[in-house]
Amino acid sequence: MLRGIYFTVCFIVCIKEAFSECQTLSGNRCLTKNDPGAAEYFNYFGWKSSCFDYNGGKYCMISIGNLRPCKCTNGGSGGGGNDGSNGGTVGQGGSDNGSDNLKCDSSTVENFGECSGLKQAFCPLTFFKSGVTHRNTLCKYCGEDKQTCSSKICTYDITSEEDKQRIVDKHNDLRSNVALGNEKKGIGGPQPSAANMNRLKWDSDLAKSAQMWTLQCQRGHDNNRLTPQFDVWVGQNIASSWNSVKTSSRHYETMIQGWYDEVKDFPSKNVEKYSSEGATGQVGHYTALVWAATTRVGCGFIMYYDDTMLLYPYKKEEICLVRQCIKLGSQDQIVQTGTEMASAINLCLEVRYNNKCTLYYLFF
Repeated sequence: MLRGIYFTVCFIVCIKEAFSECQTLSGNRCLTKNDPGAAEYFNYFGWKSSCFDYNGGKYCMISIGNLRPCKCTNGGSGGGGNDGSNGGTVGQGGSDNGSDNLKCDSSTVENFGECSGLKQAFCPLTFFKSGVTHRNTLCKYCGEDKQTCSSKICTYDITSEEDKQRIVDKHNDLRSNVALGNEKKGIGGPQPSAANMNRLKWDSDLAKSAQMWTLQCQRGHDNNRLTPQFDVWVGQNIASSWNSVKTSSRHYETMIQGWYDEVKDFPSKNVEKYSSEGATGQVGHYTALVWAATTRVGCGFIMYYDDTMLLYPYKKEEICLVRQCIKLGSQDQIVQTGTEMASAINLCLEVRYNNKCTLYYLFF
């Protein structure tokens, strides 16, 4: 169902900056050291001015990593820069624990051994597509691919319950926005409300699969991410960012929001019968995120040193897998429109979610 990779490219400023009150040319305030999240960058680079020299002009940050042309009342200036331009954005959410605590040498990566338990559970789950039988990701791979990752992983995995809840909550908040009929963006009009939007729950098997794929440091999607509890269809969303500075912050919410923001290019009439016809941009990540029959989500995370990106070598990637409680092909509606409670289907149980009918998936 997914048709591409959404890249949320983060440009972290590598320039000396200002503490004085500066503004962009359009009148927006430039960040100072006292702004949330900014102190790390001011301290790391020893910035002296909020309005620095770059590319023949002066630029500042209006949010973390977001560059705009600027002017400064005290005439302060800084050194030259080596960063990207045009306002590349860095996501918010998650705390910065400082760059010095991270060692990008894969020393934190778990020793997976022979992965005998994973292989026993996942190797039987083959996936046939376009005349080719694909082995399961958790059968094919076992730990870090040291050739592609070059033993330069800085941090990985999503282990804290707080982080898992952040991811689940963000998905559910956005799905609820659609279910309640509050989403006004879309080609041809607002998105219709949904009568059967599921509340997502975290799934450990999906998370294991997503995490194993991140440990391969590959671009694009894997071919087989089925799980023992759901062996029909599992979708995948990927968001990546590249930073010029090493930082342990994890901007889960911003990456997820990036997938959802494809709604602006999605024709609202297509929810009744899925199609990308009439779309004005990529929409596969949005539709995967808000597909009503989806019930579970599990994600993986990695940050590693990417030798192919000389200016922004610290790559962060979040991969989320989603699965439905119905068989692929039994329903091609993205949502069932309307406000009345939908009838239960298959092994789903009717519950209430934000005053809408929703379905929980039950495992027996």
